[in-house]
Amino acid sequence: MLFLNHPLVRSRFLKQGRVYTLRSNRRKQGGPQALVYGSRFKHRRVGRGLVVLVKELKKLTPRSLAGFVRQSGFKTTNDWLQAYIHFNRGACIEPAYVYQVTRVKAKRAQV
Repeated sequence: MLFLNHPLVRSRFLKQGRVYTLRSNRRKQGGPQALVYGSRFKHRRVGRGLVVLVKELKKLTPRSLAGFVRQSGFKTTNDWLQAYIHFNRGACIEPAYVYQVTRVKAKRAQV
């Protein structure tokens, strides 16, 4: 299960089918595929995604995010970093983990 709480990130996932997301914790459960929800609070499922750890960032700076921002949904690394801090209740938790989430189409049952 993966929540894309920020509207820019969720929109990027829905429109482009691929997004980078920044997490304060390393994923511990489930396989590489996860159900993707639009919000932790509304629990509206928006799809299924293949979740792959791309990089562990020991020091989180705008420069360390530069290679990922174009596919994050954010316009600048500073915007992305501020959203990360906001979702972590004002803390810049390090290390941080960059994951790539790619939409996977559901397989239909064969008759």
